[in-house]
Amino acid sequence: MTAETYVNDIISRIKCSGKRRREIKQQLLSEINAHAEEGMELDEILKQIGTATDVADDFNENMSEAEKKKYSFTRTMMLVIPICLFLFILIGGVIYVIPRQKDISESKYFDAQTIGSRLSEDIAYLNEGDYEALRNGATEAMTNVLKDGLMESIQKQTGGDWGAFVSLGDPQIVEVNQSGMHYAVAEINANYEKINVTYRITYDNNMKLAGLYVR
Repeated sequence: MTAETYVNDIISRIKCSGKRRREIKQQLLSEINAHAEEGMELDEILKQIGTATDVADDFNENMSEAEKKKYSFTRTMMLVIPICLFLFILIGGVIYVIPRQKDISESKYFDAQTIGSRLSEDIAYLNEGDYEALRNGATEAMTNVLKDGLMESIQKQTGGDWGAFVSLGDPQIVEVNQSGMHYAVAEINANYEKINVTYRITYDNNMKLAGLYVR
């Protein structure tokens, strides 16, 4: 064991401020060097000073209340700051992921009239079974959803044959910002001979069809 290792072991056990620890370290090293200059061997010096635990306990017992408070405060902050930082990062990440929406009239990315026209066009493609046209205007992920026969599958899940298409209502459109991406999400009622349904259709900021839901 070296003098530095011995002193560092003591310092790691003392409960005080960093400044006071540095002072104690210098004090102990000076004491060891003084004994060494007198011709004492290091092992004899360390034995005379005492074990690291005993020396640290002596310092702790005689430490002033002010130093003890500084130590407690420092230890508390060492625990609190990382936790606060983690929570800050976590909250920031959640806010980033949680969808935020605003009226389409406030959007810098979408035009309500353009979206309204596109809605009518895509719903017409669905009614006609023109899935190729839908896929040509869709995101890559949606092309895997827009399979031939999709409309028939949707109708089976909502009670069967809808009858002929009659009309569309007025769309409700919002812009949604999620994870840094902007989408236009539109809901519109569609009337058929035997049923009324609501389409929820999503477009990305390139006006690619990015989502389709029917209820």
